[in-house]
Amino acid sequence: MLPDGCTEDLDQQKIVMDTELARYRRYLLLVRDRILRTERQLLLEL
Repeated sequence: MLPDGCTEDLDQQKIVMDTELARYRRYLLLVRDRILRTERQLLLEL
């Protein structure tokens, strides 16, 4: 058995982790979008 309040801490940690993951995912999507846009421009300049 977990002591009282322990499951709440775990839930809180999960929320924080999910938030950070969402932030990283959004950042990676922005980076990927920029790379694709740059690649497209380079191909057009050839």
